[in-house]
Amino acid sequence: MRRHRAVRNSSYFKRWIAGAALAAGLALLPIQCVAQSYPGKPVKIVLSSPGGGTDVIARLFADHFTRAFGLQFIVESRQPNVAATNYVAKAKPDGYTLLVATASYIVNTLLHQNPPYDALKDFSAVSLLGTTPIIVAIHPSLPVRSLREVISLARRNPDSLSYGSGGIGSPLHLAGELFCQTAGIRMLHVPFKGTANAAVDLQAGRVQLMFPSSISVLPQVQAGRLRVLAVMSAKRVAELPDVPTTAEAGLPQLVVNIWYGMLVPQATPAAIVDQLHREVVNGLTGPDIRERMVSAGVVPVGNSPAEFAAFAAAERARWAAVIKAANIEIAP
Repeated sequence: MRRHRAVRNSSYFKRWIAGAALAAGLALLPIQCVAQSYPGKPVKIVLSSPGGGTDVIARLFADHFTRAFGLQFIVESRQPNVAATNYVAKAKPDGYTLLVATASYIVNTLLHQNPPYDALKDFSAVSLLGTTPIIVAIHPSLPVRSLREVISLARRNPDSLSYGSGGIGSPLHLAGELFCQTAGIRMLHVPFKGTANAAVDLQAGRVQLMFPSSISVLPQVQAGRLRVLAVMSAKRVAELPDVPTTAEAGLPQLVVNIWYGMLVPQATPAAIVDQLHREVVNGLTGPDIRERMVSAGVVPVGNSPAEFAAFAAAERARWAAVIKAANIEIAP
């Protein structure tokens, strides 16, 4: 009798194990199906600004994804920046609407009293794609030869030096404000409609300084129309090997990059985020994208979604402090 009960219990246990395994397999089935079926139609990569580094980076990855997935990834430029970012934030979280963004997607929420999206809560991070350092560029007529001399001049004559940017709250504006706050100086900010217009006035000497990306004014630097005093990075850059870093100039905390990241709407299935991240890493480790990014002055990154999310949170805290300290006017 005891033997019969043991056999019966053993048989019941085996059936229970088999049922549990089947249930577990069925639970994983939707995730596996999502991963295997994506993408099943063309995918949009949205950016807010035509031309420039964002456009270049987005098109590099659109080409790579198209080859890797066998379906077309289309770059779609929308303006203005806030509307473009909000469009992706409100899109269906199915992996068919991606965003290639810069720090502006975070900063814009700090400059509006009622931003239409939350930069941290309404997106899932895929990866930080690359960074390019910001430089301190001056007109050759400015009688200084180093960053220390600029700081000394500005301290002796508050608000006598002016710097141009692509607009209030733009990366170049915030880089200039961070420089002033870090160095303990005051300079006059002159906003322009776009970085190109600011660069024109810098070359003409109508403003004395600018904080552009290293690659954006390289031709003017090589032609002698502009001079570079420092690179806002932890180490020197290949395109400007003789230019010291801000750390070498005595400001080690002044590291500022223009960066490019890929995001998707929040609640996009983890399996799709993982697929996109895997292909980002594949693209950045292959020779095609990597070499083209490096030649454009962009340092490839390709970190994990968790790392990019933490980076974005740190960027928000950093620029919120800069905006508050500078008392930058918040748009209604």
